[in-house]
Amino acid sequence: MQLYLFPFIQHEEQVSIALTSNRYQGSRLLGAVDPTQGPRLSQVTLPLILRGTISHLFQSFQSFIVNLLDKMTGISLYGVVRDIFRERNTSEVVFSLKIEDTTGTICAKLHFSHSWSLGRLSLRHTVYISGLTCSKTKYNRFQVVWFEKDAGASFASLSCLPALLNSSCLHKLTCQSDIKSQTSSMHICQIRLDPVAHCHVSTRFSHALCGHFVKEMPSGVLECSFCLCSCNAELMRSFHLKITLADEKGSQAKNKDENGNLFAWCTGQTALELLQIPPDEFYGPTEDEQIMYPYSLGNERFTVALVNCEKQGYRSNDNLMQEIDGVSWEISRAIKCD
Repeated sequence: MQLYLFPFIQHEEQVSIALTSNRYQGSRLLGAVDPTQGPRLSQVTLPLILRGTISHLFQSFQSFIVNLLDKMTGISLYGVVRDIFRERNTSEVVFSLKIEDTTGTICAKLHFSHSWSLGRLSLRHTVYISGLTCSKTKYNRFQVVWFEKDAGASFASLSCLPALLNSSCLHKLTCQSDIKSQTSSMHICQIRLDPVAHCHVSTRFSHALCGHFVKEMPSGVLECSFCLCSCNAELMRSFHLKITLADEKGSQAKNKDENGNLFAWCTGQTALELLQIPPDEFYGPTEDEQIMYPYSLGNERFTVALVNCEKQGYRSNDNLMQEIDGVSWEISRAIKCD
């Protein structure tokens, strides 16, 4: 059993930083206004460490991008992935992550000791990251970095956490017919598979470390489209599933068919959960049996995490966009209903 703990702060609460001498070793709540009189305001006093750096390492709370300052360390952020790609102009393993929250957008450099180690991550996933450091460059621009080996450094894609669906206290169910009218990038819904409307199943090789598809280079080497490294020894066969999710209410909306159903895609463990068969076994029967198999799942009900991965006016990693293949919704996690 694994337990995931993340610090939480109400979105309407703001935190202001009061600089203190480096002799002060704690944090304290100075005051708050009556919540019935408007937004609450908390002031947290933090110690200064070497060279005036503001450390959040031992006073962990959620920061917002708009509040980031020079010489801040141990920062924790929740946000949505707008783009992520590996940098090619360095021999180190560095990924550039563009993340946004309700207050703004910022680019962070993720430094890994050996290779990508955070599991599957894709566009519009909601993530929690701690151990960030913020500084200003000589051009007076903010620079945010994260080192895997640093104390207090952690990273999790909330969109892919099994606990998100297993624990009812961690999510609020949304009717599939209502998600288009909501601004959140991720929704938890109870759905039924509708392979009659549309279902396309294929298998491809994926990189075991990150879960993204690989491509064959002219040299014959298999390269991960995400990590940009040779991965011949780290391959696994994965489904690439595109299927209609039935909505019992039904509605007329963009990205939904005339019955109010939703067209979505998934891969890896999520596709395996929905199809309930390993990729190798799926290709064991005859071709006719393969075609008919998804129709046997038409009455199965699942709780799923749906991510709106639609491109929204900004350029994203071309390789990740090819995985999406023009489908606006990704099923990032699924669990069968009892």
